[in-house]
Amino acid sequence: MMDQLFSFFQTNGVIFELIICNMLFSFPQKRRNLYPLRLLLSASVMILSAILLNLRQIDSVFYNLFKYIVWYLLGLCGTLFIYDVSFRVSTFIGVGAFISQHVSFKVGEIMLYFLPDSLPSGYRSIAYVCTLAIMYTFSYFVFARRFKRLNVHHAKQNQLLLLYLAVAVYITVLQFYFADYVDTISTELYLIYASFDIICCMFAMMLQFGIIETSSLKEESKLMEHVLFMQHEKYRLSKETIDLINIKFHDLKKQMLPRAMDEQEAQELYQTLNIYDMAVKSGNEALDIVLAEKSLLCEQQHIRLECIADGERLSFMSASDVYSLIGNAIDNAIESVLKVQEHAERFINISIKDSRNLLVIRIENPFCGELEFRDGLPVTTKEDKSFHGFGMKSIQKVVEKYNGFFSIDPKDHLFVLNIVFMPRT
Repeated sequence: MMDQLFSFFQTNGVIFELIICNMLFSFPQKRRNLYPLRLLLSASVMILSAILLNLRQIDSVFYNLFKYIVWYLLGLCGTLFIYDVSFRVSTFIGVGAFISQHVSFKVGEIMLYFLPDSLPSGYRSIAYVCTLAIMYTFSYFVFARRFKRLNVHHAKQNQLLLLYLAVAVYITVLQFYFADYVDTISTELYLIYASFDIICCMFAMMLQFGIIETSSLKEESKLMEHVLFMQHEKYRLSKETIDLINIKFHDLKKQMLPRAMDEQEAQELYQTLNIYDMAVKSGNEALDIVLAEKSLLCEQQHIRLECIADGERLSFMSASDVYSLIGNAIDNAIESVLKVQEHAERFINISIKDSRNLLVIRIENPFCGELEFRDGLPVTTKEDKSFHGFGMKSIQKVVEKYNGFFSIDPKDHLFVLNIVFMPRT
């Protein structure tokens, strides 16, 4: 009985390894209803396919390639059946699982190669399983867990499929032509062959992650260009709107002067009108516009906005860049301040001045909770992270455009953004 069971796993063990590796890469994904039943059905179909395909041992590279393709497709369909993921995500999981399975198998094969032949088969099997467990742990923490942070949706699906096909062909051919020679070649030659196999698979794994990260960067770059263009258009429209509002309300003030009204009524009216009047004259039109626009928003949200600015020092920047830089910084501050419950504690302080021959922009505001940082930038707290979080990246892009640098100092629930530009000569 034990011999039959051992023979079964020796013949069909690859399918169990593939199932485990698929689970490793699928672990972070959202599970569908009746997950245990779906997992059992999917695993049963894959095991049954292995039994049927291995009924006859056919020494053919094409037949072995056919088996790998069938198992990959079954794993792909199984992932779609078990988890709430897209076909593109399932494609990535299948490729990662296939590569992890083969690398783990190859490391286990190397370990068995150096074990003495006199060792009982039971001990050899235990050593092989322990080696696989170590490799699966390695694959999870180095590759599979990292997959959770990637945005696979922008990756080109045909590239992932071609990568899998290339790896499947390579592994099939290499295994088919060299398996019969493992026991006859020297140890040095075997180690070269095995190392080459592992290195190629690891390269393919990194290439897969590279495809996804490159696609994500390209998509993010397109979105950033669109965001900056929209901010430029917003500045143009805001300028026109603010100019029109100023004209209309200055005319309204003059029209109200001849009217008879009591002192309190007149004071309330002028206070209301002054909300829409551009009181800030910093010396930079774009800065004045963005401050006037954000002042209205802060007034509505009971936020005290204070600004001490030498706008003339921003003359080296284009108007749209000034609008984008300061506008995004204030928007981020407003989003953070709105979480402060007490209206009296809601404030945003802005300072733009020279300091030791440097132009320093300092924006500070209170915040609640804890901040999470990634790549040096705070992570957006909005639920839809695909279309948010570009405010700070827009700031970074503008700062880098003018060879400046910035720092973020969250301390004692006070968020401080410092932006420094070198003087232009």
